[in-house]
Amino acid sequence: MPDALAEADRLLIPFMRQPVTGSFADRLERMGRLLEAVGAPHRRLWTLHVAGTSGKTSVCYFLRSLLVRSGWTPGLSVSPHVGAVTDRVQVGAGPIDPDTFLRELTAFLDAVPHRVRGAVNFLDVMTAFAWWVFDRVGVQRAVVEVGVGGLHDRSNLLPAEGKVCVIGDVGLDHVGRLGHSLAEVAVHKAGIIKQGCHVVALRQHPVVESVISATAAGREATVEYVDGALSPPCDLPDFQRRNWALALAAYRHVARLHAMPELNGADLAAAAWDQPPGRMERWCLAGRELLLDGAHNPQKMAGLRKSLAHHGPAGLTVVANMVRTSGDRVAETCSELARIDGVRLIVPRFRLAPVPVKQSLSPVGFATLARAAGVPSAECVEDLAEAVRRAVAAPRPVVVTGSLYLVSQVRHLLAAWGGRPAERRR
Repeated sequence: MPDALAEADRLLIPFMRQPVTGSFADRLERMGRLLEAVGAPHRRLWTLHVAGTSGKTSVCYFLRSLLVRSGWTPGLSVSPHVGAVTDRVQVGAGPIDPDTFLRELTAFLDAVPHRVRGAVNFLDVMTAFAWWVFDRVGVQRAVVEVGVGGLHDRSNLLPAEGKVCVIGDVGLDHVGRLGHSLAEVAVHKAGIIKQGCHVVALRQHPVVESVISATAAGREATVEYVDGALSPPCDLPDFQRRNWALALAAYRHVARLHAMPELNGADLAAAAWDQPPGRMERWCLAGRELLLDGAHNPQKMAGLRKSLAHHGPAGLTVVANMVRTSGDRVAETCSELARIDGVRLIVPRFRLAPVPVKQSLSPVGFATLARAAGVPSAECVEDLAEAVRRAVAAPRPVVVTGSLYLVSQVRHLLAAWGGRPAERRR
C-alpha cells in the first residue's frame, strides 16, 4: 500500500487547486451544500467554537487536553496544519493515524456528489471531513478553530444548539477582508455568537468588549469575561497565560453543564503543557537547540519578543519570512522583530507543497522591510535548507519564526536530519 499521507495528498490536490471565488454568501452556500451532501454532520455536534486574532490554536489544544483529562473523547479541528494534514482531524488526545485518515477520507469523498465536489476547495473539504469524522466517532465535544474572522467563516455554519463561543485576543487581522478598524474586525470575531449561546471572552480593549457585548445582547447570549492574569499551574509565557485562562474558563463552563469533576493540580499542569506544534516549540539537533514559533502577525511577534526578553539570551540568529499579504501586517511584524536585541536575520524562501496556494515573500522583499524597521543585519538565502544550516552553524541561539508554513517546513527538515522536539520545559 502506498504511503497513506502521500495518497491522501493525491486525493486532496484537486481541491487545493480549486480557487476561492464568489462572495462570502456564495462560499457559505457551497459549504452548506457539501455538508448536506454528507448527511449534515454539523447538526449533531456539540461544540466549543474558538475565534480571535492570536492564540486560537493554543486555546483549542488547551481545551482538548482539559476535556481528555476529564475522561471525555473530544474532537479537535485546527488550521493550518504544522505537523501533518492529520493535525486537522484529531480525536481524543491526538490526530487520527494516517491509515485511518486515508480510509475515512476516501469514504467521505465517495459520498460527495460530483456536482458538489467540483465547486468546493481544500478548506471546505477538510472542515466538512473533520466534522463528518467527529459525527461518525461520536465525540462528546468538538473543539473547532475559526479559519478567518468568524462571521463569514465556513465554521460559522455550526448551529447554536450545544455551542459555546470562545473569543480570545482581537487585533487588526486580515485587513481588507475583515475591515480597517478594531471595531470592524471585532464584528467578524463576535459573528460566531449565535442565539442563546454562552460566550467566554478575554478581557481586552474596550472597543472589542463593546462589540462582543452588543452582539451577545442582540442574540440573547450570555457573556463571561475572563481576566487573562490568572496564574497558570506551570510556567507559561505571558501570552500563553492569557490563552490558558480563557481555555480554563470555557472548560469550567462545560464542566458545570455536565457535572464533570474538578481536575486536580497535576491534571491541570499536564493540560497546560499540551501546546500546538510550532508555538514556542524547542527542537534539538546535533547538540544545538532551536526555538520554533509561528509569530506571523504583530501581536504574536510581540509575544515572542517579550518571552525572549524574560527567558532567552540576547544575540540571536533568526530565520524568518512571511506569506504575501495585503495591508501593513508584514511591516508591523518586522517592527516587533526589530525590537528583539541583537538579531541577525536570515531570510529564506519557502514554498508550499504539493500545491503553492500561498507564496512566501521574496527574501529580498522581506529583508528590505526588516532593515527599514530597524533590524541591523538581514541576509537573504534562497534555499530554506541552506538557511537553516547557516543558522545552526553560527554560535548564536537560533529562532525560527514568521509564517507557520515556514515553521512547518523547518520541522520536517529537522526531523529528516535526525532532530527531535525537546520536552516542554516545566
